[in-house]
Amino acid sequence: MIVFTIIGLVAYYLLYAVEIAMLFRAIFSWFDPMMNSVFHRFAYAVTEPIISPVRKLMRKLNLNTSLPIDLSFTVTVVLIIILQRLIIILI
Repeated sequence: MIVFTIIGLVAYYLLYAVEIAMLFRAIFSWFDPMMNSVFHRFAYAVTEPIISPVRKLMRKLNLNTSLPIDLSFTVTVVLIIILQRLIIILI
């Protein structure tokens, strides 16, 4: 049982790190839209592989076509929060 607890905690904190990277990505996109900062490029490189499948799924389901903003970012954050809550419940 302790192994599952450790795995759950590692997964929880990895999701938390991704959530923080997404926060930095959002903030940097306001102040550095051309991605000149190393931190912005790092946050983009960490988060884009996670956001991209959600974006593709939303495009396939025709959910994000007429909006001027990219909702896949918000949906990904919500999914990460849900996963974190499930991990805490299961531990």
